[in-house]
Amino acid sequence: MKSSNDQNQTINVQKTKSSSKRETIDDSNNSNSSSCSERIEEGSEARAEHRKAQEKAESELLEAKTEAANATADARRKKADLEHMKARREAILAEYKEAAAETWDEHREICPTCGQALPEEKVEELRADFLQRRSAKLEAINAKGEKEASKETITQLEQDIAALEEKAAAAEARADEIYTARKEAINAEPPRPDFSETERGQAITKTIQTISGINAA
Repeated sequence: MKSSNDQNQTINVQKTKSSSKRETIDDSNNSNSSSCSERIEEGSEARAEHRKAQEKAESELLEAKTEAANATADARRKKADLEHMKARREAILAEYKEAAAETWDEHREICPTCGQALPEEKVEELRADFLQRRSAKLEAINAKGEKEASKETITQLEQDIAALEEKAAAAEARADEIYTARKEAINAEPPRPDFSETERGQAITKTIQTISGINAA
């Protein structure tokens, strides 16, 4: 039989071995934990940057779509204004032509009361009055046309519409580019860590390894 001292020495040796194994496991776990933590931290930073990039892309996409929609709406309104102005100009031109086509009515040279020809002086006076009224009427129609539907205004509207349509097209193209890049970026999203690499997963793994190491001792 072994003496009491021998048994105590054997127990101490076993405790020392068990403690050594636990320290080895702990060191290994600490090292693995540190490595996993670094990977998780790097992954978290990458995903955070990815989210920021996505948010920025979404903001830029919304801005481009809004710009395109606003430009399209403005162009549509100006087209309506242009059509109305062109129609108004045609009406004013027709009115001007009608007024310009008015001619002296020779029947006015006859006295409506006695049927006799009016004196030449009276006829000239009536003619001058007619021409003056016709001229004033034409000037008024022309002023109305310049105010309501001038060529310059119509030309400016056409240029504005062309510029707005170009702006809308450019914004739509930019929106398409942003959407495509955003879609590609979504597919390239950094992967999330495995459960074993999370803090909880590492804690469970460490507990299992510790228990296994003790039992093996």
